[in-house]
Amino acid sequence: MPQLQQSTVRNRVLRAMAPEDFARLAPHLEPIALQLREVVIGPDAPVDDLFFLESGMVSISTAHDERRIEVGLIGREGLVGAVPVALDCISTPHVYFVQLSGEAFSIGRAALCAALDESPILRRLLLRYVHTLIVQITQTAYAHASLSLEGRLARWLVMCHDRSDSDELVLTHEFLS
Repeated sequence: MPQLQQSTVRNRVLRAMAPEDFARLAPHLEPIALQLREVVIGPDAPVDDLFFLESGMVSISTAHDERRIEVGLIGREGLVGAVPVALDCISTPHVYFVQLSGEAFSIGRAALCAALDESPILRRLLLRYVHTLIVQITQTAYAHASLSLEGRLARWLVMCHDRSDSDELVLTHEFLS
């Protein structure tokens, strides 16, 4: 298999890395396909694998009973599993599931943590991404508490558009509900 090149990846965290940090991670990145509604990180389960999205979208949701409330979205700008791993937690109470199928690079927790221990620059980059994601989550909570249904839907559609590869979103009424 040919060596993965930083210039060819679409994920913004991977592209923003210093070349030596990308080289540190590249041997551990495995391409995978993400299927619609696939749970990539379950609630209260160990976070063993993380995912740099190349396309598609993953939703972060609360995991109370059968009712899920979305609190965040991750597309190719981010890393699925970054918050619990960067903050040295074994698991998360949230469920991360694929909301728009796509492709990603999977990396094991141990490989990423070893790279973070070796590179303060990489750790700083990942923590800046975690901060950005936390800001998004708090803005989502604000939207849920203060916007009308139409306002929340408009915000969600814009967030989905920002993370998709085209101006066309394939959504059903069932999916939106």
